[in-house]
Amino acid sequence: ESVVYTNAYSASSYTAKSVATMLTGRLASTLYRDGRFFARYANSNRFLAEILAERGVRTFAWQGHMYFGRKSGFEQGFDEWRLVPGIQFDPETDNDVTSDKMTALGKELFGNPENTKGRFFAWAHYMDPHDQYLKHAEAPDFGKKARDRYDSEIWFTDFWIGNLLDWMKTHPWSGDTAVIVTADHGEAFG
Repeated sequence: ESVVYTNAYSASSYTAKSVATMLTGRLASTLYRDGRFFARYANSNRFLAEILAERGVRTFAWQGHMYFGRKSGFEQGFDEWRLVPGIQFDPETDNDVTSDKMTALGKELFGNPENTKGRFFAWAHYMDPHDQYLKHAEAPDFGKKARDRYDSEIWFTDFWIGNLLDWMKTHPWSGDTAVIVTADHGEAFG
């Protein structure tokens, strides 16, 4: 079963604000944060993972960009918080291809019985559909324009998320698990 929303709006045009909105239910302008581009959110904000953890829900997350390092504030309330190993920080662009590594890390986290023995909330942030828009050997060739290469990134990420979802179906907890796929923002292709 699924629901598809054909008309949606992002709370912001970049990740730091739109993700915070999704994880708090508040507009980013109402949250305490510093003034950096990829803001650090203060501990005084209440994130969904904190509320769930207080109610005995196991919380774990894994991320594909250094924006989500341990001092971002997004880690609040998570029992386990992981970054894809070996990624480097570049404030100008995304140099690392991580969807395959994100899926492997997701399987590791879901494979830990401590994480799935009861109710859990897991959050993964796949980053490949961001600049730089790369072609991938696994993906069809959609063309040479930026939007075409972006479509290749979407296909590649979808392929690896599908791999994780197929793996999850082999586990007894999957039938009772809701999966939500969303985006933090779109790209400016006109």
